[in-house]
Amino acid sequence: MSLTASENIALETLPGPVLASAKRAIDGSIENLQLLSAGIGALLHHVHALLPIFYVHLRSSRIPNEVKLEVVRDIMLAKWSFMAITRVSVSIGHIKDSDVEARRIMQSKSSFLFPWLPFFYHHFLAPPSDHHGSLAGLSVTRLDAIGIIRQALLTLGDAPGAARRMVRSTPNAQNAVAQMWRTVIDMKYDTTFAVGVASKKEVMFQLQTLRIAVLAVVDDCTDTSTAGDPSLLTSFVDLVGGPVPMATTIISYIRQVAAEGAKIEQSQPVQTLKTQLGFVSACFETSTRLLRSWSKQDPTLRETLISAGSIQVVATAISLLWPRFLVDISGGQTTSLPPNCHDPYTLMGRRAALQGGYCYVSFAMEHADDNISAVCEALGARLLHSILQTGLLPNEDEGPDRPHKDNSLAILRELMQLCIFDRTLTAVAKAVENIASRGIEKRAEHDKELWRHWGLLKASVDMYTEVQTRMKEKFTFGSHCAGPDCHQYENTAHLHRCLGCAVARYCSKQCQRIDWRMRHQHVCKALRLAVGPSRSPDIARSLPLLAGIEVIIWTKESTRQLVINTRKARPNCNWLVVELDMNSQKIFPKYTLTRPS
Repeated sequence: MSLTASENIALETLPGPVLASAKRAIDGSIENLQLLSAGIGALLHHVHALLPIFYVHLRSSRIPNEVKLEVVRDIMLAKWSFMAITRVSVSIGHIKDSDVEARRIMQSKSSFLFPWLPFFYHHFLAPPSDHHGSLAGLSVTRLDAIGIIRQALLTLGDAPGAARRMVRSTPNAQNAVAQMWRTVIDMKYDTTFAVGVASKKEVMFQLQTLRIAVLAVVDDCTDTSTAGDPSLLTSFVDLVGGPVPMATTIISYIRQVAAEGAKIEQSQPVQTLKTQLGFVSACFETSTRLLRSWSKQDPTLRETLISAGSIQVVATAISLLWPRFLVDISGGQTTSLPPNCHDPYTLMGRRAALQGGYCYVSFAMEHADDNISAVCEALGARLLHSILQTGLLPNEDEGPDRPHKDNSLAILRELMQLCIFDRTLTAVAKAVENIASRGIEKRAEHDKELWRHWGLLKASVDMYTEVQTRMKEKFTFGSHCAGPDCHQYENTAHLHRCLGCAVARYCSKQCQRIDWRMRHQHVCKALRLAVGPSRSPDIARSLPLLAGIEVIIWTKESTRQLVINTRKARPNCNWLVVELDMNSQKIFPKYTLTRPS
């Protein structure tokens, strides 16, 4: 084992006793390598000369196939090398003059770390390590394994694309990451971790940082948008066991993160509180980013996540976490909200984590195959309650372009758009009524932009609800038998729909035959065209509401005048097309008139 010529030159700059110890460590002395690792804090100014020594013992050719007496020396040399690199990584911000060179060395040699990850995971972390205790000289605890694996993952996470390159070049690397994905994030504390003087608090700290590192590498490994390799996510899903295990694992973890965050005591010392909130914030932000990334890349996985309850779980997590996240422990200093701020240890970072949750819910509601059910699921998890209570604090500045970048405001705009559907309107109206009865609106009053969006939504709901009530009195085919003089409606589950239009419902074949002869044959085709090829029950159920909204828009004086003016300007135009834009933030959708081409 040897260093490069430049590394040998740097080695000679070490003080005499340190140089002697370094040379013995290069030759394979575990004791000297351990001493260098333990004393690295006092040698930070020489770290650029010491770092290559630790990487010497991490060459992939030295990775054993199994744990046995003949390879104990290689394992222990690798352990203490990892420990030293970890200490350098933690202290690198304080190295000053050697900082740039140390970072260069660590980045250039990051590929040395990842091949060891499967070995330490399989032999020392996944199972209890007690069965290795009889080997003389071997001292690697489960806590040691956590530190080693975490350092390998964090190092890869610092280098953009490094995890993907390692996964593609190392045959068993992706399999190891997939296995860690399913086991590490659910790993609980037990006595097998508490070896030596390790306390439960220390073990939990190490587990939390390992989970964050695993999530970050999984994100990097499955991000096909930047890797240019669409097979990465597909192969990872297969290794995990398919879309269902993939979905249940991440959803279970988000539940766990939310439960841990809800238990955080706010009466703790400020620094302790910041640290605990930072861990939970980082885990939640990374988890929801994974949900968004996977949902955008794979429609099948997106629907599997939604079917497994991802929308409800994320919305519930937001409701549990915001009371802890939005605590201003900055000493009353005014903060701003830069769009790319992700520091989980600050109020801005914690708010960014909540925004990540809102972003996923908004995306899932918009792209779900059954987006009406998705919206109702989110509202059932008190989504509107959370949005109103996560407005800006009195000492927060909303920052530039907030209306276009705040995902909670985007959800309110999306709900305005979807309130034209009967089931969504009913669910939103129920939530608005509950919010008003509990006085939750008061928290949002000082947030002008949130208050404006909330006022628009409420006005839309009030107006649409009035239309809904009036139209239901006129059109009862959704809840009554459409047969002439038949008022069967006690049990709508027994009413069957017309196969042609999927709108009219009947209690019997006789009623359907009579109605067809008298009137339905004249309107069935029109109703079928109104419902569309998807034959969506929600559209069919919402036809009276949609008709009522159209009537109000069409009877508005401004609309009639626009028609008159258009006909005067285009006397040869025989017909006009009215386009309703439901994305408008007005109380009613805006309208335009288009001349056919």
